[in-house]
Amino acid sequence: MLQIILPASTRCRARENTAIAMREIVSAVVTIGLLCLPAAHASGTGVTQTAPRASNTGLLAAIKGDGSRTNPVTNETIRRSEQPPMFQHSVTLVHSIDQHPGAIHSAAFVNGDSRIATASDDNLVRIWSVATGKLVLTLKGHSRSVLALASSGDGKLLASAGNDAKIILWDMRRGRKLSEFNGHDYAVFSLAFSPQGGLLASGGKDETIMIWDTRRKRRLHELSGHNDSILALAFSPNGETLVSGSDDGQLKYWSVLNGKETNSLFGHMGRVNAVSYSTDGNKIASSGKSRILKIRHAPTGDELVTLSESPEQVNALTFTPDGRQLLGAGSDQQVHIWNTSSGARHDSFGCSGGAMLSLIVSRTGLVAAGSKDGRLCIWKNN
Repeated sequence: MLQIILPASTRCRARENTAIAMREIVSAVVTIGLLCLPAAHASGTGVTQTAPRASNTGLLAAIKGDGSRTNPVTNETIRRSEQPPMFQHSVTLVHSIDQHPGAIHSAAFVNGDSRIATASDDNLVRIWSVATGKLVLTLKGHSRSVLALASSGDGKLLASAGNDAKIILWDMRRGRKLSEFNGHDYAVFSLAFSPQGGLLASGGKDETIMIWDTRRKRRLHELSGHNDSILALAFSPNGETLVSGSDDGQLKYWSVLNGKETNSLFGHMGRVNAVSYSTDGNKIASSGKSRILKIRHAPTGDELVTLSESPEQVNALTFTPDGRQLLGAGSDQQVHIWNTSSGARHDSFGCSGGAMLSLIVSRTGLVAAGSKDGRLCIWKNN
């Protein structure tokens, strides 16, 4: 056999060319792998999104240092894995306050997460320090039980309403009354601020919903369509849609712009006593007398998942800020946590006292619930 002996310099160049070729083959394999990767879950939504296919002229995605990928068609970041949900571990009870003589029907964070407002049968709104659990302010203005509270997104405004049919707007920076709205004939059961804080919705026993301009101090719309008391209200994150739940068992959508009803849904046996919008605007959660919780696709109203039954009726609920978990407070004196994608119940924690009537969660993981026996419980996320 004939052997050809190449010069040393030529053999070195051959080895270099072989290494370059191998790197190109590996690059091609990585490219094919990227084209075959499944789309990631959208952060905070729990809804699978399919990324567009790559063109023949480029890669589908470029890998970043944090493990995410960038789609060159949409310039969209697709994360390999989501951040952990807010409540992964146990919570710690930091305060159990029993200074209300009657039921705590509603609660709201004010002044950021530093204080909590509570509404009760003693006709008062009380403001508590989260750090110490001490009473720091008492707001007087109602002549009968206070049934509903709502705070603006920045926590600087607080609205209260109740059995005396009037709505009071409070300046929480100064702790004083700003204005009063009158228009309902009977008790007001529910309140909701728009995300920007310029609008306030109210609903009550007179089967009507009113939308108020808090800056100009006037009523914008009076909405009619329910056949019984309005028990729950929630604005969409963009402020364009209002959702209402009623004793008539219906969940209704309303256009905030023109005050027209845009959708009406059934699905709960008996009343709808709580509704909540996820912060991304994609989901609406609702609970009713039937102990069934439902999560719907907010834009269409289509049902996405029915959550595991609670042992008792859920009286209040709220999404976590990332939208991946739903918290519900019930008549069993427990706060339950559900996964919003699978519907599985993740955890439960409680506080001594009667049935829980109100529930709030902060951006930092603080949870507070008010009960029928007048107890306010505050937990921190571990």
